Amino acid sequence: MSQHNRPIKQKKAQAPSQSKKRTAPPSDARNVAPQPKRRNATPADDLQKSSTKIISIRVGERDAPFPIQEGLLHGRSEFFKANTSVDHLPEVDPDTFALYHASLYTNQIFSSHEHGNPTAVASCHLKFSYLYLLCIKVKDVLGAELALGEIRKCIDRHELCVPPLDCVRIIYAGTKRGDPARTALAKIYAEKGTDKLLQSIAEDTPAQYWPQEFRMDLSPK
Repeated sequence: MSQHNRPIKQKKAQAPSQSKKRTAPPSDARNVAPQPKRRNATPADDLQKSSTKIISIRVGERDAPFPIQEGLLHGRSEFFKANTSVDHLPEVDPDTFALYHASLYTNQIFSSHEHGNPTAVASCHLKFSYLYLLCIKVKDVLGAELALGEIRKCIDRHELCVPPLDCVRIIYAGTKRGDPARTALAKIYAEKGTDKLLQSIAEDTPAQYWPQEFRMDLSPK
């Protein structure tokens, strides 16, 4: 059979490819930014809010207000941390609390130490003694250490000046046996007290002026 007489094979027509149609998003969804997932509050969030929250502590008979960051107060005072509803200290002197209030923000006590005048020096001792008792009351360990450090500074700047009788009475009336302030006072008197002063303390029977426990701490073991 000649090439001209061969049957011509028909090519199968290929079906047109069907492209996937893309569905356009709704017109109102094109311009809406994706919303972030809402995160549940964590303890860290509560702590941050607490640290910046301002509370007011009323002090003294006239309710002198002292605004304080709650986080700072709770970070130093175990008493206020455990008793969040307490906001009134009527028995505390506002001047004493003012010293404490300032120390919360700096962890230091900024107060001038009097020089020369024995009456002014005695007043300085009393001021820091009351501050120490306040720190003991609100269970602020660092605050108590700072106040006791200021009492020692008074001693260092006045070599022959021991804390007055009122200071000893205040500390012993507001603390328990073994308290660091008691130990410090007994040591200061033993090292810097004159023979005449120490003899008068020893002869103060039955402890009409000097606390009995102070006399015991002062006596040789």
